[in-house]
Amino acid sequence: MNNFDISHYLSNLNTKDIGKQVFYKASTDSTMDDARNELQKQNSESLHGALFLSDEQIKGRGRGQKTWSSKPDSGIYVTYLLKYDEYVSNYLYMISSLAICDSIVDLINIKPSIKWPNDIMYQNKKVAGILIENVIDSQAGVSLIGMGINIRNSESLPDEYRDNSTDLQKILKDNGNNNLNIDNNEIFLSSLSTNFEKRYYQSISDSVSLYNNWKDLVSTIGKKIIAHLDKASVHGNVIDISEHGVLILEKKNGEHIEVMAASIEELY
Repeated sequence: MNNFDISHYLSNLNTKDIGKQVFYKASTDSTMDDARNELQKQNSESLHGALFLSDEQIKGRGRGQKTWSSKPDSGIYVTYLLKYDEYVSNYLYMISSLAICDSIVDLINIKPSIKWPNDIMYQNKKVAGILIENVIDSQAGVSLIGMGINIRNSESLPDEYRDNSTDLQKILKDNGNNNLNIDNNEIFLSSLSTNFEKRYYQSISDSVSLYNNWKDLVSTIGKKIIAHLDKASVHGNVIDISEHGVLILEKKNGEHIEVMAASIEELY
């Protein structure tokens, strides 16, 4: 995404609020940190819907305080900033993961899946990840939705991620599809912003259909997993996911437990 063309991106954008303000850097430590820093200069009202974008992240963050570097011309690294809404915040992981899946389907005509809670997968390899943080004070608050999407060059990812990851260009090549391409990151990001806003308003108007759309893509249901919690790991079979995204796990002794936040390994 070298020399990202903001005007080209905006000309293809079809939203009311989301993605219309673009804060772009060729290289940055973290787009999440860029969003936090801008909050020191402007209020949440004026920044609602803004996106923070970079060709390269030096200190990108993931779940569980994991960090990694993201090389230029490999992916889309973006953080959306929204005014905090207590109701919508419960659905942000559904909104964001569905938005990525929508854009992948729309632009390159493959069907991804979602590994609970919000890793975007294709044939058991990770294509995109999402990190959500809420910043709330006594006056107001915001939600930050960070996304990293592997567009190309997944072989350049750090060793610990490379074997379990892929990228959209590689998927197209492996599928023998030479008629579609995703060289144009501006087009992908405009699609992502448009789909993000569509799913955002769906969460307000019809959260049941949002949940059903999301659950239909979750591949984790029915699988045996290890859920790594803060202080322990739990083995079990995933029998369902609640309307609030809580994993329902059946342990070997038949006990059912709810898992609200965890890093998981799918065993089959």
